[in-house]
Amino acid sequence: MMASAMPPLAVVTGAAAGIGRAAVDLLVRDGWTVVALDSNGDQLREVRAEHGPKKDVRPVIADLRDPADAIVAIEKVVESGRRIGALLNIAGIGGKTTPDDFDLEVAEDILRVNLLAPQALSFAFWDRFASDACIVNAGSVLVNGFREGAATYSASKAGLAALSYYMQRTAGDSGLRVYCINFGLVETRMTEDLILQDPSVPRLTSEQAAEEILACVKTRRRGMEGLMYPLSAHRLK
Repeated sequence: MMASAMPPLAVVTGAAAGIGRAAVDLLVRDGWTVVALDSNGDQLREVRAEHGPKKDVRPVIADLRDPADAIVAIEKVVESGRRIGALLNIAGIGGKTTPDDFDLEVAEDILRVNLLAPQALSFAFWDRFASDACIVNAGSVLVNGFREGAATYSASKAGLAALSYYMQRTAGDSGLRVYCINFGLVETRMTEDLILQDPSVPRLTSEQAAEEILACVKTRRRGMEGLMYPLSAHRLK
């Protein structure tokens, strides 16, 4: 009897809450093995328990401010030689940085989590991706917009968009697809204050954002080269 093929494997960052957690739920529903990475160990254990022993969710507790440590932690839970079908770089942090209120450590943390970690993980596993794999980077419409206090956050997302383009071109016709979804406002812990300030502002739920990410994984978005595009609540109406 021939051994059954292993299910596809995805690595999801920011997996304990918000868009990341919703993406884990969708992937598990579709039969994926999921490496769920987050710095919040308690919430990660909740995610694992929620899916029960018959689902292959592999929690990885790691802080993306140290991407090298995160890479080592991921490698410990992925079988040697196993191909990665998707890398979903969803984790992100914010913080106020303005000319009058600038903390270098806050800015460095934002850049490390939002930009350097996606680059480090993508490049570390570049030769481990399956032939039809994809990378999805969670960007922001602030790449060409303005939000008071979001100088470093906006810069990190602009860098992520540029990185995505570089990876698209580097992947060429290898079959690896790279997407950068520049999301509008999404209901997450990071945006709670913004939503409280203006409850009427159009926004996506975390589940809607995750559905769009999964559409990229399932090749339902444009072209083998991937895509960089804005997505807001207006676009889904």
